Amino acid sequence: MRRNPTLRIMEMIDHDGRGTEWLTSALKIGAAIQLARPKDTLNLATYAGLQEMGVSEFALALVLLFFGVVHIAALIVNGRWKRTPQWRGFCCLVGAVIFTGLAYVTWLSPTSAPGLLPVFFTVLIIFEIVGCRRAGADDRCSIPL
Repeated sequence: MRRNPTLRIMEMIDHDGRGTEWLTSALKIGAAIQLARPKDTLNLATYAGLQEMGVSEFALALVLLFFGVVHIAALIVNGRWKRTPQWRGFCCLVGAVIFTGLAYVTWLSPTSAPGLLPVFFTVLIIFEIVGCRRAGADDRCSIPL
């Protein structure tokens, strides 16, 4: 009996509870692509705090793209050729720091209108912390190479 390909993809994505890692790493790449587009996304009043800190769209896009791609590569490689829970944990940690900064700026920015972004970033922080915990559990269970 042949299984539905969509179901197989979903099983691969959420294999061993790593679904939140797949989602946050894909979001990092998507955010990097949005920031790399020729628009002034960080010029919005919501992100005024980032401009005050001197964060440029290009620098943030590069960091998000790098860690998003490394995280997805680590998720794909994990369990196939080498164990990569340290890479996954580090990428989750960096993502949590970035999303914490974005949540801080959007929660406390005096010029930002109350919206969904602070809640969105807070949920992403929780997802990244869950990913760090999952990677740590995988690291404790992995066999040394």
